[in-house]
Amino acid sequence: MNNFDLPGFNQTGLQKILDDHAKWLYDNSEGCRADLRDTDLRKANLQDVNLREANLRGVNLWGANLRGVDLREANLRDANLQNADLEGANLRDTDFRGCTLCNCNFNGALISFREAGVRVTYTKEFFA
Repeated sequence: MNNFDLPGFNQTGLQKILDDHAKWLYDNSEGCRADLRDTDLRKANLQDVNLREANLRGVNLWGANLRGVDLREANLRDANLQNADLEGANLRDTDFRGCTLCNCNFNGALISFREAGVRVTYTKEFFA
Protein backbone atom coordinates (compact mmCIF):
# COMPACT_ATOMS: atom_id res chain seq x y z
CA MET A 1 0.00 0.00 0.00
CA ASN A 2 1.98 2.97 -1.26
CA ASN A 3 -0.59 5.53 -2.38
CA PHE A 4 -3.72 6.27 -0.40
CA ASP A 5 -4.92 9.01 -2.76
CA LEU A 6 -6.14 11.22 0.08
CA PRO A 7 -6.79 14.81 -0.95
CA GLY A 8 -5.89 17.13 1.92
CA PHE A 9 -4.50 14.38 4.16
CA ASN A 10 -0.87 13.68 4.97
CA GLN A 11 -0.23 10.31 3.31
CA THR A 12 3.02 9.81 5.21
CA GLY A 13 1.20 10.39 8.50
CA LEU A 14 -1.51 7.89 7.59
CA GLN A 15 1.09 5.33 6.54
CA LYS A 16 2.79 5.70 9.94
CA ILE A 17 -0.55 5.22 11.74
CA LEU A 18 -1.23 2.07 9.70
CA ASP A 19 2.30 0.72 10.21
CA ASP A 20 2.06 1.29 13.98
CA HIS A 21 -1.37 -0.37 13.99
CA ALA A 22 0.02 -3.43 12.18
CA LYS A 23 2.78 -3.71 14.79
CA TRP A 24 0.20 -3.37 17.58
CA LEU A 25 -1.95 -6.12 16.06
CA TYR A 26 1.07 -8.41 15.84
CA ASP A 27 2.40 -7.64 19.32
CA ASN A 28 0.55 -5.31 21.72
CA SER A 29 3.86 -4.24 23.26
CA GLU A 30 4.92 -2.53 20.01
CA GLY A 31 3.22 0.11 17.89
CA CYS A 32 -0.19 1.44 18.87
CA ARG A 33 -3.83 1.00 17.97
CA ALA A 34 -4.96 3.18 15.05
CA ASP A 35 -7.02 6.15 16.23
CA LEU A 36 -8.53 7.97 13.27
CA ARG A 37 -11.50 9.49 15.12
CA ASP A 38 -13.29 12.23 13.17
CA THR A 39 -10.78 12.06 10.30
CA ASP A 40 -11.86 13.11 6.80
CA LEU A 41 -10.99 10.17 4.54
CA ARG A 42 -13.48 10.90 1.74
CA LYS A 43 -12.72 8.92 -1.41
CA ALA A 44 -9.69 7.33 0.26
CA ASN A 45 -8.17 4.24 -1.33
CA LEU A 46 -7.71 1.89 1.63
CA GLN A 47 -8.10 -1.35 -0.30
CA ASP A 48 -6.89 -4.44 1.63
CA VAL A 49 -5.77 -2.40 4.68
CA ASN A 50 -5.96 -4.13 8.08
CA LEU A 51 -7.92 -1.85 10.42
CA ARG A 52 -9.00 -4.58 12.82
CA GLU A 53 -9.92 -3.08 16.22
CA ALA A 54 -9.14 0.46 14.97
CA ASN A 55 -10.95 3.48 16.40
CA LEU A 56 -12.75 5.06 13.45
CA ARG A 57 -15.53 6.76 15.38
CA GLY A 58 -17.00 9.64 13.40
CA VAL A 59 -14.64 9.12 10.43
CA ASN A 60 -15.85 10.33 7.03
CA LEU A 61 -15.31 7.52 4.51
CA TRP A 62 -17.77 8.82 1.92
CA GLY A 63 -17.04 7.13 -1.42
CA ALA A 64 -13.96 5.36 -0.05
CA ASN A 65 -12.46 2.23 -1.61
CA LEU A 66 -12.57 -0.26 1.27
CA ARG A 67 -12.46 -3.43 -0.84
CA GLY A 68 -11.02 -6.32 1.15
CA VAL A 69 -10.39 -4.16 4.22
CA ASP A 70 -10.32 -5.92 7.61
CA LEU A 71 -12.55 -3.98 10.01
CA ARG A 72 -13.23 -6.77 12.50
CA GLU A 73 -14.10 -5.37 15.92
CA ALA A 74 -13.45 -1.81 14.70
CA ASN A 75 -15.31 1.16 16.17
CA LEU A 76 -17.22 2.87 13.36
CA ARG A 77 -19.83 4.58 15.55
CA ASP A 78 -21.31 7.65 13.88
CA ALA A 79 -19.09 7.19 10.81
CA ASN A 80 -20.14 8.14 7.29
CA LEU A 81 -19.67 5.25 4.86
CA GLN A 82 -22.12 6.53 2.25
CA ASN A 83 -21.20 5.30 -1.25
CA ALA A 84 -18.25 3.31 0.13
CA ASP A 85 -17.11 0.15 -1.66
CA LEU A 86 -16.83 -2.60 0.96
CA GLU A 87 -16.74 -5.54 -1.44
CA GLY A 88 -15.06 -8.52 0.21
CA ALA A 89 -14.47 -6.62 3.46
CA ASN A 90 -14.39 -8.40 6.81
CA LEU A 91 -16.91 -6.55 8.99
CA ARG A 92 -17.52 -9.15 11.69
CA ASP A 93 -18.25 -7.67 15.11
CA THR A 94 -17.80 -4.11 13.82
CA ASP A 95 -19.64 -1.40 15.77
CA PHE A 96 -21.87 0.35 13.20
CA ARG A 97 -24.13 2.23 15.64
CA GLY A 98 -25.14 5.57 14.17
CA CYS A 99 -23.36 4.91 10.85
CA THR A 100 -24.55 6.20 7.51
CA LEU A 101 -24.44 3.18 5.21
CA CYS A 102 -26.45 4.44 2.21
CA ASN A 103 -25.49 3.11 -1.21
CA CYS A 104 -22.62 0.95 0.07
CA ASN A 105 -21.40 -2.04 -1.91
CA PHE A 106 -21.35 -5.04 0.46
CA ASN A 107 -20.89 -7.76 -2.19
CA GLY A 108 -18.96 -10.64 -0.66
CA ALA A 109 -18.51 -8.84 2.66
CA LEU A 110 -18.58 -10.77 5.94
CA ILE A 111 -20.99 -8.89 8.20
CA SER A 112 -22.33 -9.35 11.71
CA PHE A 113 -23.86 -6.77 13.98
CA ARG A 114 -22.86 -7.15 17.63
CA GLU A 115 -25.12 -4.47 19.10
CA ALA A 116 -28.77 -5.40 19.48
CA GLY A 117 -29.81 -1.77 18.93
CA VAL A 118 -28.60 -1.71 15.31
CA ARG A 119 -31.41 -1.58 12.79
CA VAL A 120 -30.56 -2.32 9.17
CA THR A 121 -32.96 -1.44 6.40
CA TYR A 122 -32.06 -2.30 2.85
CA THR A 123 -33.60 -2.72 -0.55
CA LYS A 124 -33.60 -5.87 -2.64
CA GLU A 125 -30.53 -4.52 -4.48
CA PHE A 126 -28.54 -3.98 -1.24
CA PHE A 127 -26.44 -7.12 -1.72
CA ALA A 128 -26.90 -7.37 -5.50
